[in-house]
Amino acid sequence: MTAAAIDRKTLADTVEARLRNQLPNVVGYQGEAVNVPHTQGGDGRVVPYWVLHVVPGGPTDQQDLGDTVVDLDWGFQITCAGGTVDDVQALMSDVDAAVFRWRPIVTGLVCGPCKPPFGFTGVPIQMDRSVTPHRPFVPLQYVTRITKS
Repeated sequence: MTAAAIDRKTLADTVEARLRNQLPNVVGYQGEAVNVPHTQGGDGRVVPYWVLHVVPGGPTDQQDLGDTVVDLDWGFQITCAGGTVDDVQALMSDVDAAVFRWRPIVTGLVCGPCKPPFGFTGVPIQMDRSVTPHRPFVPLQYVTRITKS
């Protein structure tokens, strides 16, 4: 009999719920942004928004000679985007305040604090030039260590 896998969808939904709860006035998506609202004024710019992207994660670096422990280092990325660089910088701070060092609560799991992956210090704000006007965005990455309780 094999141990049941850790449910990544439940983890993703828990992170999404955290963002929606902590940032109730910010538009958010899981997976991809669709139909992003535009700002008033008709200049084509969008409101600030976030997109949650999850990764499968992998086994922790902890030694388990009996191969009995089911631990997971699970990561996710939250892309912050908006109509202006100022919007992105403000949203980046709000998202980080909501997620950094937060411990997801999921029945049957013990989750560690969410922190950037070791060695990740971020990337500069980038510009999506496939849309007009160009849209600034920046990815924030986090990982948490999860153990079945």
